[in-house]
Amino acid sequence: RGFTVFALQDGGQCFSSASADAYKKYGASTRCAADGEGGGWANQVYQIGKITCTNAFGVKYEGGDSYTGDNGKTCTCRIGGIECNFEDLGCWTDNGNRAIPTLEGSDGPT
Repeated sequence: RGFTVFALQDGGQCFSSASADAYKKYGASTRCAADGEGGGWANQVYQIGKITCTNAFGVKYEGGDSYTGDNGKTCTCRIGGIECNFEDLGCWTDNGNRAIPTLEGSDGPT
């Protein structure tokens, strides 16, 4: 769907956006919980990326092999050689006029 970021809010709401900077609309926040799932009117934002898992010889890793990718992050490769990688972009303020407007789902408070 072309989304570049997603956010978790208040322990279970999930928002996503194709706009890379939409989450910055209301500024940084200190209201996110330590569990990485945001807080009340606070989005814990993650950047979405994909890494192709290959070794120095261009051979794809399989199964549970770990390696350090081109971006310097360690990942565990999955069968097929692709691992989803999420970079934490920090805690950002939200309000009723959503910074990241697309609600993808909720498994917690709404």
